[in-house]
Amino acid sequence: MLDPVAGILDFYRLAERLKRELRHSWLSDGRRESVAEHSWSMSLLALLAHRHLEQPVEIERVLKMIIIHDLVEALAGDVPFFETGDRKLAKAARERDAIAEIRSRLQGGGRAGDLRALARVRGEAHAGGQVRCRARQSRGSDAA
Repeated sequence: MLDPVAGILDFYRLAERLKRELRHSWLSDGRRESVAEHSWSMSLLALLAHRHLEQPVEIERVLKMIIIHDLVEALAGDVPFFETGDRKLAKAARERDAIAEIRSRLQGGGRAGDLRALARVRGEAHAGGQVRCRARQSRGSDAA
């Protein structure tokens, strides 16, 4: 069994690949965005906006979903929803393989609790498609 710290570092090295995986979208300066940058900016947006939504959300749970949602892209790559062709057809299988690899890494480190937590959060993020949230009308100055 891996030392817990060594296992965490191994998993982090896998997640670090998201810094190099480019998405299908571009930043305001014309540079392509990485998956890691996308996850970070979505996390920041969630922190800034969660108090302004019509329905309350558990921000800790939302942040976990944002962070975990694209983790499979470290292994499977980014395939946009709107893409067609062979990459789109292979997306589900590649993501299943990536989930199996991530599961293997977590189990190998003796972190079954981490594995269950990640699987639960990713399942919630994908259950029923994407959730759309609407901001309520501002009534004065609500601090983020």
